[in-house]
Amino acid sequence: SALFSPTSVWLKVEVAKLVALAHEHERLLTIVLESSLLTNEQLQKLVKLAADAGADFLKDGTGIMASQPEQADKLTNALRFRELVPRSVGVKLVADWATEQDMEQLVSAGVE
Repeated sequence: SALFSPTSVWLKVEVAKLVALAHEHERLLTIVLESSLLTNEQLQKLVKLAADAGADFLKDGTGIMASQPEQADKLTNALRFRELVPRSVGVKLVADWATEQDMEQLVSAGVE
């Protein structure tokens, strides 16, 4: 709900605290974003917030929404998500729909 609040600065602070706690225990922090439920503007805002807060990885969805778009759209959406995320942050996604060629494209783009 903080995403929809005009005074959501505390969200970045909370994410930064979680990142610090994870790193303190020598762990990496992955933040999962259900991008299919967000507008492009909301997604861009959350990607920036998570990257600025120090997240190690962003994951595009849990896979629950995987049945939504057509397969060609899934690859396009996955590559677009990678483009939104700064290279300093890793990208993970559920790609059980991907063909071998799709996987090669995703790996080439820097997606895990």
